[in-house]
Amino acid sequence: MKKDLKNILLSAIAIFELSSSPVFAQNANPVGMRYVGSQQYTGQNTTIVNPNTQTKYVAPQINSIYARPMNRVSEIPLYGKNKNVYFYGQPKKDEGSFSGSGLYMFAAFSTGKTEDGINLEHGEISNGEADANDDMGTATGLTLGVGRVMSNSLSVEFMYSNYSKMKYGDWVKINSITEEPIFDENGEDTGEVEEVPFVDDTTYEVVSGGGITSRFIGLGFKYNLENLFGSIAGRLKPYFGLQLGLAENSIDDFTVSDEEGYYDGDFIPDLNSEDEEDPIGDLSPDGTSYFEESYYNGEINFIGDTTRSFAIGAEVGFSVELEGNLSIDIFYKMNNFGKVKTSGNSLSIYDIDTTEFYISSEESECADGFTIASDDGTYLVCVADVITDEGIQSSTQRRVQSGDMNFRQYGIKLKYMF
Repeated sequence: MKKDLKNILLSAIAIFELSSSPVFAQNANPVGMRYVGSQQYTGQNTTIVNPNTQTKYVAPQINSIYARPMNRVSEIPLYGKNKNVYFYGQPKKDEGSFSGSGLYMFAAFSTGKTEDGINLEHGEISNGEADANDDMGTATGLTLGVGRVMSNSLSVEFMYSNYSKMKYGDWVKINSITEEPIFDENGEDTGEVEEVPFVDDTTYEVVSGGGITSRFIGLGFKYNLENLFGSIAGRLKPYFGLQLGLAENSIDDFTVSDEEGYYDGDFIPDLNSEDEEDPIGDLSPDGTSYFEESYYNGEINFIGDTTRSFAIGAEVGFSVELEGNLSIDIFYKMNNFGKVKTSGNSLSIYDIDTTEFYISSEESECADGFTIASDDGTYLVCVADVITDEGIQSSTQRRVQSGDMNFRQYGIKLKYMF
């Protein structure tokens, strides 16, 4: 019995001495701040004594069972839903209703040359001579929109774009109507005529107007290609984009000059011409009056119009992240926005000279007020004084001018993440 009590007493003394040893001594003293890597924390320190060297050093306890939970006090600069990461017990920073939603807004500028010109629609005309313009100039585009990051690869964008600085070219070709005789089955002239359209050989100069604009509203999809091809120079992230929507293409009224004009009305025969077997033609030498009208110093005003059509755009480029929430896209874009066309109506303004004449069978004799225009010894062409009217207007249809809205553009887009 005494032996057992002795052993128990010795064991208690040994445990007491071990617990008093410096090796197991710990002093948990609070500290102000400690850094782990680049992050700053609050926590507790543990003082440890090395029994071999008797050197003391302090080691921070990070989220251990010996220290209370530590709070991160400096922010990790991330984007999107994980923009701000906080440790246990740290309240989330209030940055607005859209913070961490993946939403962003953007503005873009682009410029590039159009591929097709706007010209007279051939319609019934098949000779292919109606083209006068190769393009509509250089289109300048401004785009505003919002987008949302759906995943690491896909973003969806809603946008409105306005393209301007385009115009009708410098020259216009127009169609005219000529009358062709109708022949029967035996090849004989029936005396009837049909109207046949043709392209006027004259090229008219555009003197004013003709501005062309296009407005686009649509939905875009942007796919990040970094996972497939990697980044370039560590910062340039490739992407591909597609836009679908509605385009509204408009062309303003434009005016062309026609100083020389044209002739209309009855034909005055040249009685002295050797090329005409029957210089009188169908005109009866009985004193009946005929008229010829000369149109000159004219202008033709083509009436513009607005055309709506389905539109599509394709885009490739690179994204570069900047400081804060900003990034830049540099892109090349191809647009197909349907057609732009005029209404088909035109308003002409000409000065007109009207000449009255008749054929006289009385040798060397014309009625009072008429002069001899031509004389073959048998018939006289008697011409009256010219009557001039200024600023006479006339309207014409079937003069539709149209072109395809296709253009290629380079541009830059600035984005801001919420």
